[in-house]
Amino acid sequence: MPKIVDHDKRRVQILESAFTLFAANGYHGVSVRKIAKSTGMTTGMLYHYFPSKPDLFTALVNLMQQRQIEDFNTFLAKNPSGQLALLLFIQQERQALQDLLSIAIDFHRFHPEVDMSVLLTPYEEAISQALSVAPAQAKQLFSTVLGELVRGLLGVNPS
Repeated sequence: MPKIVDHDKRRVQILESAFTLFAANGYHGVSVRKIAKSTGMTTGMLYHYFPSKPDLFTALVNLMQQRQIEDFNTFLAKNPSGQLALLLFIQQERQALQDLLSIAIDFHRFHPEVDMSVLLTPYEEAISQALSVAPAQAKQLFSTVLGELVRGLLGVNPS
């Protein structure tokens, strides 16, 4: 009897493994073969799920955005102040946000043709809705958050 595989679950497992590897070694420092090995599959099997490494990256970004925005919405449901919810969310997700930012910067070095605004826009939209501010204000606020995350990546203490 053939083995029944939950492809959605397997796909998420691959993305989670890739995130861990990318966070530790950078996008460029991780081969498709290494990702496949970490999930107990061959590269051919991995290519069945993701036709290329950039496609895997895009799927990873989408998964992380979805999860983090859901977490942010959970904070919003528990905190009447959108600003407090945002602060608590950033405190909880700081490392994951920094890892994703670091991976995205490394990815962009090798794929400058890819529009990286797709990484930022969902967060900006969530902030705009949560705080009831104009998209331009949300963009400015998220830029400040990103600046602090970069400072953390560089080991610079907040002023």
